[in-house]
Amino acid sequence: MKGVRVIPAGLQIDVDIFVVWNNFSVDLVQTQIRVAEGRSLPSLGLTQEKVHARGFAIQCRMTTEDPAKNFQPDTGRIEVCVS
Repeated sequence: MKGVRVIPAGLQIDVDIFVVWNNFSVDLVQTQIRVAEGRSLPSLGLTQEKVHARGFAIQCRMTTEDPAKNFQPDTGRIEVCVS
């Protein structure tokens, strides 16, 4: 299509919503929509002085790779997890 531009975006908002909401009381979806409408973070009350952490969070994603297949992604059941 002539004149059409595509901008790829890696949106991972689904993964981060709970962590940000739980620790900062900020609704990322609502904030993203307001910013897309042209509002600034300070106009939404989101300045560094007003946003305070209320805890800690660790987020991780476990993936598997098969060394016998040139480390291609692999599937299966996690049977042991040592941390």
